[in-house]
Amino acid sequence: MAARRARKPVVLAMGGHVVKVGCGPVVIDLMKRGIVTAVACHGATAIHDMEVAMVGATSEDVADTIRDGRFGMVRETMDFFAEAARLAAEQDIGYGAAIGRLILDRKLPHSDYSILAAAAELRFLRRCT
Repeated sequence: MAARRARKPVVLAMGGHVVKVGCGPVVIDLMKRGIVTAVACHGATAIHDMEVAMVGATSEDVADTIRDGRFGMVRETMDFFAEAARLAAEQDIGYGAAIGRLILDRKLPHSDYSILAAAAELRFLRRCT
């Protein structure tokens, strides 16, 4: 809170488990209240976030599918991320921004639970140079 009172940014860096265990709404609340002013994440976070927005839950159990090679083989997820990559290149925006924008544009049924969609709405995501 001291950082926000001093008008300093507060960046929340997170991994995929934040989304996977259902903490997205907590993060979104912090963003909407202006406590968190930026988010940083990696690919696993983005995948879980998009899947929650699309189907209301993540699709895969890592421990159950990684040993036999089925982990990461959901076609809809990969198609979505390929489209987001094209959008990012076409609009010269960051990949996270493109994912969030695409979640909103497609009106995914559970987009209210998407951190990246909230970040896109709040214009948190910018291109890193």
